Amino acid sequence: MKPIGTALDALRFRLHPCFRHPSDPPACPNRSLHVWPVDAGKIVLTSMAGIAFIEIFADGDEICTAYFDYMNGDLGNSNGMPKQITITEDGIRARLPDNRRKATRLKLVIFSSSLHSHIVEDLSRLKSKDSLVKLSNNQVGYRSNMLGTHSFPGSVSEDLILDFAVIQTKLLTSLKVYHDPFSISGIEFCYEDATTQFFGNRDPQSTNTSEYVLDTRKGELLTGFYVRATQKVEGIGVITNMGKINGVCGNATAGIGHTLIAPRGYKIAGVSGTFSESIDTFSLIISR
Repeated sequence: MKPIGTALDALRFRLHPCFRHPSDPPACPNRSLHVWPVDAGKIVLTSMAGIAFIEIFADGDEICTAYFDYMNGDLGNSNGMPKQITITEDGIRARLPDNRRKATRLKLVIFSSSLHSHIVEDLSRLKSKDSLVKLSNNQVGYRSNMLGTHSFPGSVSEDLILDFAVIQTKLLTSLKVYHDPFSISGIEFCYEDATTQFFGNRDPQSTNTSEYVLDTRKGELLTGFYVRATQKVEGIGVITNMGKINGVCGNATAGIGHTLIAPRGYKIAGVSGTFSESIDTFSLIISR
């Protein structure tokens, strides 16, 4: 068995653009990599590019203690890597050496096939009740990792449970996005019965309002959002079950683009995040 450092170096080299083979398929440009703590202590990981490997660090170790490899010998081919996997704390601890399995703090670094990464600093915090949201129908919702890295002074946090997710008779007909060229003030969810729900700044100074009307006659439904984020959310687009991103409001090229949709087996239940003059951080709430 190769030493851990040698094996991980080999994975990184093979995925690096400099080492791509002419016969390899093009690298996936989508940098989305999301972590979803869900029911029964499970953690769902999703990546449009495919999940390549996960490094495990125990109790503040600077060097990786163990790892998961999902490349299965199909090196460099993101089509051969899973786009969704489920892991558990027991499974993670089972990968550790015997003398590290009772470590108090576990850190994960998750890599996609495009070598973009997401860090879970403390697994116990990820699995805490802070990741859970109680829905009005007595079900439980689960937050994804936040997009946007900074909540500005005066920021307000909010969990907005969308009516259509908990009331079967509620039909979402359109979404309005209030925005400037470099920020998103808020999102309004409009229903067939003329009621609305609002996430973000209710008194926006935005100069633009963009509306996306769902084709409900063809069964079009909201399934997620495409988010451009740096320290804050700068651009956002609507994703539906028709399989397309319907334009990006705000800054369409800022930072990193994230495709934020519910994992297989789950559905969108709401949105969560923080906002001041504009939306600072943003995540999806999902449920069974």
